[in-house]
This record gives sequence, structure tokens and C-alpha cells, in this order.
Amino acid sequence: MGDYADDATSASSERGSGTRWNALLGDIKAGKVQVVVGVDVDRLVRSIQDLAKLIELGVRVVTVDGEIDLTTADGEFRATMLAAIARFEVRRKTERQRRASEQRAAKGQPHGRPRVFGYEIDGITPHSIEADLLREGYSHVLRGGTIRSLTRAWNEARVTTARGNAWTGTEVRRALLRERNAGILVVRGERQPESQIVPIVDMETWEAVGALLSDRTRAQHGPASGERWLSGVMACTCGAPMLVGTSWSGGIGSPAYACRVLRLAAKTGAKREGRHAQIVASAVEEGIVLEVMAALIADALRGEVDSTPEAADVIKARAELSRIEDERRAAQDLYLLPGADRVHLASRIATLAKEHEVADAELSEALSRRSAADVVSALQDAVRDILLDAPADDEARGSAIRDTWDALPADTRREVVRAKLDITVAPGGKGSGHGMRRVTVTPKARH
Repeated sequence: MGDYADDATSASSERGSGTRWNALLGDIKAGKVQVVVGVDVDRLVRSIQDLAKLIELGVRVVTVDGEIDLTTADGEFRATMLAAIARFEVRRKTERQRRASEQRAAKGQPHGRPRVFGYEIDGITPHSIEADLLREGYSHVLRGGTIRSLTRAWNEARVTTARGNAWTGTEVRRALLRERNAGILVVRGERQPESQIVPIVDMETWEAVGALLSDRTRAQHGPASGERWLSGVMACTCGAPMLVGTSWSGGIGSPAYACRVLRLAAKTGAKREGRHAQIVASAVEEGIVLEVMAALIADALRGEVDSTPEAADVIKARAELSRIEDERRAAQDLYLLPGADRVHLASRIATLAKEHEVADAELSEALSRRSAADVVSALQDAVRDILLDAPADDEARGSAIRDTWDALPADTRREVVRAKLDITVAPGGKGSGHGMRRVTVTPKARH
């Protein structure tokens, strides 16, 4: 006897390899289960396809209304009708939610959840404190200030994100580029003609800062490949990482991920040994979103929490920076004294300035690493809060979790996937399949 509850999987979602439904089918095939008991057929199966699997396996089905004999035409007809009605209800609920979303957009109203930095939960009213911080941030950039220095200033002032986490440079940049700050309502990637959002800054300021931050000469976080959030996260079956690339077909290029061996061979002309993977980005990214959401939900239901690493590296970096600053101040004081060896002291002050620059960069990296770990932990907490948020149904919870994920910047998504999943991509070829069929996803063991 076993319990095969799939409470964390909404009725409109496909029940894949990591669900209890799939475990039930496996136990039926292994002969461990002869009778399946459910409240009702429309609670047991989510689609006609689910029902067909039970019919094929020849298992007995018992509900509160009695046993349904799936081996007879009458029993199969009754079960099929119940499954079809259940599917109809799911589709109708989805359509109602979509219409409600469209009606809000037509009125110029954004979704209230999750709350974004700078605005109250309604998504329309500026937050009294955070809005002022954003205005200061825009002025900082227009004066020539950097995202790094703004990030440092907010973290030192103990300003947190809407989720209560420390800031990273990527998140600060994303906050300043958000269209909502200029009163623009965006729904599914499209600007809406009507908006009730109260702007924090005028359009001219928002566009000017956007132009500055889009200038590649200001980039501080590596190549543009950062926008493809699975770059460096997935691995080829050869063990090398999958990096961003381009897949060509019929003279048309599409964003893709390719094994590093393929990338190096293409650049250097070197001969490569063995077969290596390449996969179109659109074929894998949506599948990984579903996998990481499933992992987050599973961990939330089990009550597991991702631990945040100790801040030893941050403490060490701060101590080193403080030491250099103290020594530099001492050298500057000595330089002003009569009879001081100013040539030697000037050289020492210049050396300390270079050391300070290096130590400052190391501290920024340490804070960034810790912030990424904080984000993973906070995302897990957010998913748990959504799942416990009564009286929302599974559809609403699933949409809220997906909205939370979609709001994350690429760098943060990458860290979440690294923390939750191991992903391997097999080489393509005849009979190898397409899309996720070549991708092996394994949830990481909890410690």
C-alpha cells in the first residue's frame, strides 16, 4: 500500500518523470500495485492520455462511488467521460484567468505579485522610501556613477531588494531598466497603450539611463552571452561545459548552446575527437524552467532550506581592504611630516592604491557570491510562501511561482539552476531525438 499524491502538480501541468503519478505507473508495471484507489476518476487522472495508460496496464480502479471496470466498454466509456469533463474544467479555469489578466491590462493595471522594488504590492503606487532610492540611482548613473558603486552603496546602507536580499550589480541594473519606473505597463513583453502606474521618474530620465546602461563600453559582467542563462550550467556528455553559440539551418541562425570543444574547434580549426553536443536554446530553456520549478516545489513541500554559505570570504576581504586603507592613511600622514622620505612614501602610496583597487574588486566578488546564495534561499522561501498562501488554487500558485521566476535576472537564474540541478546534454544525430529528449536532468542531492 502506498500514497501517490501529486498535490504540487497543477491540473494543467504534465506529470513527468519526477511526479508521484509516474512512480505509480512504474509500480503498476512492476506488479507492486493491483488496485488504485482515488476520490474520483476526475481527481485520479488529469487527461484522456492518463486514463489510457491505466486502461493499457489493466489495473483495477476504485473510487468513493465504487469500482470502475476499465476492461469493459461501459466502464471505459464512463471513465473517459469523467476525464474529459475534468479536462474541460481545467481549460475553462485557465481561460478565465487569462481573460482576467487581459481585462487588468486593458484597464492599465499590472499584476500585484510579486512586488517589485520601488512600488507597493498593487504595482501602481510608488513605495515612499524605495522610489526615492531609485531616483537617486538614476541621478547617480547620469552623473557618471557606476552600477558597482551604486550596488555597494545600497548594500552598505542595508537597502534590500523587494524580497529582502542583498543587491547584486545585475539586479541593480535590472531595477533601473524596469519600464514600470517610467509608468509603462508591459504585459507578456508588449507595452500597453493604457497604464495606471504612477511613474517614479520621467520618460526622458528613464530613456537616458537606459541608453547609458546599454552602452557596451560600460559592461562589467562579461560577454553578452550572459543573457542565455544556461551558458556554463549545462554539460556535454564529454564533461565539457555547454556555452552560448549559434545553430545554423537553411542559412538562418538561432541562439544555441554548444559544447566548449565544438566552440574551440570552430575558432581554432583544431581537430576534435568524439561526438559533442549542440542544442537550440528554445528547445531546452522552457524544459529546464519546468524542471527547476518542480525542484523548488518539491523542496518546499519537504520543508528543505538551502543553506547560505558562511561569510568568511566577505570578512576576509573587508579586513584586507581595511588594512590597506589604514596603511595608506599612515603613509599619507608621514608624507606631510618635515624631513620625510617623500620619494619612497609616494611610491608606497601608489602601490597601496593599486592594492586597494584589487582588494575592492575581491570584496565586490565576495558580496556578489553571497548575494547569489541569498537569492537562492529567498526564492525557496518565496515558493514555500506561495504554496501555503490559502485560498489560492493550484493554477494560481503555479502562475505566481512562474511570475517569480520570470522576474529573475539571467545571472540569478543561472545560480538557482546550479544549486538545484545537474544537466547533461547528449550529442544529436539520427534517432537521438529532439529538444529535451537529449537532456538528462538530475535534482541535486540535499545535504
